[in-house]
Amino acid sequence: MIGGYLMLDLSRNLINLR
Repeated sequence: MIGGYLMLDLSRNLINLR
């Protein structure tokens, strides 16, 4: 579950950075 959460956080961060 932690891995999935991390992946989601990364994806969100990428969208925010853009």
